[in-house]
Formats: sequence, structure tokens, C-alpha cells
Amino acid sequence: MLKGLKTAWGFIKSNNVLLGIVLTLCIGAVVNFDEFLTVTNLMNITRQAAVVGFLALGMTFVIISGSIDISVGALVPFTSFFCLYFSNYNIILALIVPLIVGCFVGAINGFLIAHVNIPPMIATYAMQLIIRGVICIITGNLAYRAEFEHPVLVSLGSGNVGIIPIATIVYTVFFIIFQYMLKQCPAFRNVFAVGANIEAARMMGINVKRTVVYVHAICGVSAGLAGIALSARTGAAVPLSGDGYEMLAIASVAIGGTFLSGGRGKMFGSFAGAFLIGGLISNIFKMQNSLSTYWDRVIIGIVMLIVLLLQVLSSNNRHLNVRKIVNNWFGINLQTKS
Repeated sequence: MLKGLKTAWGFIKSNNVLLGIVLTLCIGAVVNFDEFLTVTNLMNITRQAAVVGFLALGMTFVIISGSIDISVGALVPFTSFFCLYFSNYNIILALIVPLIVGCFVGAINGFLIAHVNIPPMIATYAMQLIIRGVICIITGNLAYRAEFEHPVLVSLGSGNVGIIPIATIVYTVFFIIFQYMLKQCPAFRNVFAVGANIEAARMMGINVKRTVVYVHAICGVSAGLAGIALSARTGAAVPLSGDGYEMLAIASVAIGGTFLSGGRGKMFGSFAGAFLIGGLISNIFKMQNSLSTYWDRVIIGIVMLIVLLLQVLSSNNRHLNVRKIVNNWFGINLQTKS
């Protein structure tokens, strides 16, 4: 009996996001059997999850390194504006400029954190305010639309290859690329060591400051990808459209099994977590006309708290786990009683 319970507990800890997806699919099928499990709806869910998914892929690098970035929510409509603006002139620029802008903003975040020693939560929150203010000034706090809908963006936003949305295919391709970068690319393999113990990483000869800049730059690139995906899907850059996206990305990463204290994580978990957070849960509530769609945020918040509790309880030293998160994100060194 005890052995069986231990086996079940081990399965839940290692596959919690997949278990969550299965349970959510079951709930969706129960509350709306006729429409929820149709191929069309499930494919639409994967399309909707792409925006949060792109953010989650980049956020995985940052969180594994022991840092955090809450500016990405504002960066999504910011890069979306550049995508739509340049689509009036050249589609190549429309796809490249948002990535460059995102990379530049992310690198600035990394520089402020690594070289100026500003805590990640403070640095990226300040950047969030700056970006949101700039996009509101540029657009007059109004939705910006391109002069015409470029066919490439239309295809990315609503096109399919067979039954599979093009956005889902692109998202999956970048998941594979980011997975390779995390495991094989020398510039990013060190993030696990940096997140686990930054001082030990320095003693190993790892350039910690460069690693921090790199992970925030790639997080900015992922925000650029999310901005392109959002502008392709909606055809507009709305200044406040990314509000709360950073928390959905963090929730996707945490639910996917990446420890918020850093040093441990997996890209596939974030990939699957975004499908659960960015697609399945919100889709269920949107199909229930009798319920407010804001209930999905309540459920996501509760799920994230449960995941965090499990992470703390599974740590060998739960106090160290919490202290590490606070120290990494806010630069506050909590001392325990002797």
C-alpha cells in the first residue's frame, strides 16, 4: 500500500502538467461535450495557446537561471505594433524588427540585473512601466491597425496546414529550437548551474553576468514572437492587450515543472503548461456563457499556488527554497533563526 502511494506521488510530481491536461480535458468534455472535444475546437485551443506559449519558452531560460522577467507582458503589444507598422512596407522587416526590439529590451534588462545589480523584479517592473507608457504615447492609447492585412500575417493568424494551425506549427518549431539551445548550446547550458548556485557557478569559471544577459535577451526574443503571433491573430496592437501575460507565462513554466527558485526545469513542461494555461482553461470558461471569463484567472491562480506549495514541500530545505526565490527576485536576503 505504502509503495503504491509512493509510486503515485512520484508520478504526480514528474508528470503534473500532463495529468493537469488530462483532467482539464475531462472537465471540458463533461461541461460541454458536444463542442469541446471537436477537432476544430482543440486546434483553436493550440492556436490560442501560442502567444502565452512563446512567452513561456523564453521565461523558462530566465527562471532556470534564478531570475524573473515581468516586463514581457508589456513587450507583447509593443512588438506587435512594430510588426503591424512594418507590414505596411515590408513583411520581412515586420517579422524581424519585433525580434530585434524584444532582444534589445531583454538585453537591457539583463544588463541592469547583472551589471548594475538591480533586483530582477524591480528592473523588469520599471521596464514594464516604460514600455507600456511608450506604446500608449505612440498609439494615443488606441488600437493600432495596419493599412492592410498582409497575407503572411493572415495565414499565420488563421491559416492551417491540413487541420493543424500554422501558428501551432511555428510554435512547435521554436519549442524544438529552444529545447536544443537549452540542452546543447554552450551559451545557455550554464543556466542550470547559475540558477542552482551562483557562487559555485562563478568558481567553476562560468561567466554569470553574460549568462544573465543572454537569458533575458532570449526572453525578449520570445516576447517578440508572441507579439507577432498576437498581431497576426487579432490584426491590431492594443496597448494594454498584454496585461497579465507575464503571470500566465510564469504560471505555465511553474506548472510545467520548472522550480521558481532556479536550477531545475524543462522546456517540454513549459510547452505543455502553456497549452493548459493559455488554451484549455480559458477555452472552457469562454464556452460557458453563464460564467464570467475572468474565472479562468481565478482557477489559474489557485493552480499556481498549489504548484508552488508542492515545489516548496518537495525541497529538502523548504525555508531555503523560499528564501532563495525572495533573494533572487527582490535582492532581499532573509535570515532564518538559529
